[in-house]
Amino acid sequence: MNILYLHIGSHKTGSTAIQKACEQHSAKDTKYINIRVPGKHLIQPRRQGRHVVCSINMDQAERLFRPQAGVSTYITSDECFFWIFDPMALQELASLLLDRFDEVRIICYLRRQESLAISHRKQVVLDFPADWFYGHAPVSLPKFEPHFSLYFDYAKKLSEIWVPLFGKEFVTLVEYDCSHFPQGNVLADFSTRVGVDFSQVSLRANVKLPGNHLFLALILKQAGVPLNERNTILRQLPGNETPFLPSRADAQEFLSHFSSSNAELAKNWTQDGKPFEFSDDLSMYAEMAQPIWDNDAVVEIVQATLAMPGDSGSQKSQKSVKRWLLR
Repeated sequence: MNILYLHIGSHKTGSTAIQKACEQHSAKDTKYINIRVPGKHLIQPRRQGRHVVCSINMDQAERLFRPQAGVSTYITSDECFFWIFDPMALQELASLLLDRFDEVRIICYLRRQESLAISHRKQVVLDFPADWFYGHAPVSLPKFEPHFSLYFDYAKKLSEIWVPLFGKEFVTLVEYDCSHFPQGNVLADFSTRVGVDFSQVSLRANVKLPGNHLFLALILKQAGVPLNERNTILRQLPGNETPFLPSRADAQEFLSHFSSSNAELAKNWTQDGKPFEFSDDLSMYAEMAQPIWDNDAVVEIVQATLAMPGDSGSQKSQKSVKRWLLR
């Protein structure tokens, strides 16, 4: 018997660590199917207004998903599965997987909605599809828009896309909360769920952007500064300990749009035998949004901008930042 574990993200829940660990792991009875090879991604997001629409390269799927003699455990992973909002986009792939493997199990890590949206800002400044979806206003948490429910209404996404195709008993939900994971990391939790030992794998976690870097990166992006020039400016800017976070009231307002969806999760889904429930703790957010710009922060931005090489593109970037500072 063989089992395919299909890890679908979501974003900002340690997916990169899981993928890198699977790439490094070596065992005769386990195979990692890499569907994120540069230039050959199985899932292909494209922009449609403020929406993200995905297609699946079925020719690629035909080549990749082929069981082999002696291999009992297969793992594949891509957080871009979470950009799929239409069950029809997944139907052909689901049929192929269920036909070729004895069992297909879905593993999905979920992060509370406002926390995920805040963490997703890094992908916005890197020009990933998150930029299309949220927009790049220089805020830590975007104002709720109706199309956000396509991504964040977890209960609906599961019941309309994943359960009909694979069966509820084959879908595992896990709250992304490192304090509850063995050894405090998602990879150790994933290891227990797929039965593969990743203890010998050596990884570095994704590095967070300091709060002032993320804030400035969004400002530069809104000003039209290209990614390579934004990175040049940020390299000149010292990091600081101030987080880039919304106010508690803004976090609560964003989260309120998903209260009924989260209640549905708690009613119909379990994690390790207990109702699937997010914490209601918002104490990590202050009364006022952070950071609040002061003169020292502005001086740092000016110095970082002026420290750029003096070509014409950089001069244009410098003028863009100055316009923002003087508005």
